[in-house]
Amino acid sequence: MTRPIQILDKGRLAVRLFVIVPVIFLALGNGPTISAANSEATEAVYYNEAAFLLASGATQKVSFPSGRALTTSPYSENGIAISQAANFNNTIGNFTPLLSGNEFVVSDRENLTIVLTSPVQAIGMRLQDGVQSGCIDNAFFPDNTYPNCTTTGGIDSSFIITLTNGGAFVTSLVFDPPADTASFFGIIPGSAFDRADIREIGGGVENDFFGAIFTSTTIDPPKGLYSVYLPLVSRWPSHPLYIGLVARWDGVGFIRTNVFQNVGYHLQRYLDAMTDADIIRVENLEWYDPNPNGWATSTWYDYYSVSTGEYRASSGPSDPAWKWGAGWLLPYGIQLHNGQTILVGGQAFLVSGPLNGYTTGGKAIQYWQFVNRDAFVFWDAGGDWKQVVNPGDITLRYHTGWSRLLLYEDVLRRYYYQDAQTSYTVQYITDLTYSTSIPETLPVSGASIVETTAEHQSLPIEQNSPPNGNTAIYH
Repeated sequence: MTRPIQILDKGRLAVRLFVIVPVIFLALGNGPTISAANSEATEAVYYNEAAFLLASGATQKVSFPSGRALTTSPYSENGIAISQAANFNNTIGNFTPLLSGNEFVVSDRENLTIVLTSPVQAIGMRLQDGVQSGCIDNAFFPDNTYPNCTTTGGIDSSFIITLTNGGAFVTSLVFDPPADTASFFGIIPGSAFDRADIREIGGGVENDFFGAIFTSTTIDPPKGLYSVYLPLVSRWPSHPLYIGLVARWDGVGFIRTNVFQNVGYHLQRYLDAMTDADIIRVENLEWYDPNPNGWATSTWYDYYSVSTGEYRASSGPSDPAWKWGAGWLLPYGIQLHNGQTILVGGQAFLVSGPLNGYTTGGKAIQYWQFVNRDAFVFWDAGGDWKQVVNPGDITLRYHTGWSRLLLYEDVLRRYYYQDAQTSYTVQYITDLTYSTSIPETLPVSGASIVETTAEHQSLPIEQNSPPNGNTAIYH
């Protein structure tokens, strides 16, 4: 009797990478954590409303003076339009005692788009990360048959705020307000912008509350309180690992064994903290949707040296059955040219490029492409079954720009039984759908699976394979 075939689903993007990364870390002290991503300009970030207003001369432009019933239409006031980024419902009312006046709240995730009729030089906003305080059941469910209150279990949220001007990137930062507190963020980016995109990166479908918005078209020299309330945010050098870096990959897996399944694959990395003077932490979240096998969501931390970029530790054990994996960004010192042969994870890959392509958001981008030259074992747990990739079965594409991030990965793994190739395969095609390091990836409504045109022919059931229902799921 043969050993049941394993459906192998993990170990593609969630791998370690040894890189040398110069990073500047700035601690902003107590209160909300605000971290900057890449931009050439020097910017100022406030988390004190009075100090922001004093330095920027900003005035209140959006006050939400009247309540509004559920609608998908943007709300407009004084040349500023605010909406849920994916056009889900929004409503306006006084839903929390922690913020004065009315608040703007939305269905689905708290992903907001703020569009300004004319460019401004500064923007500030009141908000509350709702966990146990605040309730919007009367707005969404007037009969109160299905309350949607944070008191029934909100989720601690954090946000990416990205400013653009005419579609051109200005700056991006991460804001992690404390739960159930009247919070504020204010940004003076150093150049004009006409749009602010707020994306929830930590949290979920629950209640957060957005209050008054302040803007300024002219910035005078700061007036007082400068050293107390105005931390100057240093800009990150090229090829950074920095606090606030977020990258997300989404893709599709095609399982073609004695069962035929398509699964959705998702991985998000968030560099959220310095745990020591030289150690930066990466928070990883990996999940499947669609998920026909019910595979569990995985979360873990990786730790890297700031001074060398080398991997130092992980909160989860590694699995020695996985023999290969691609790094999620290129080593910083590597020099590439067309036709070159390089080693990736100890295996030879042929380099082509730089090539021209498009991000999942349709923006032009350049990349290096790597294709494996030789066959090698991808997975082997010591039994009759193993997975092998043949020459040309792996395609990797990395950004040629300073981010060096993995943009695309296509891995076709072939099952071998007792060292003989079978017709069973597992293939994952994955794209980078969002990163603070590549503004061109900014999605309209959050990252989503990129549809693939890959075709997969029906594969015959191997004579030595177990019947349906006798398939073991590997985690």
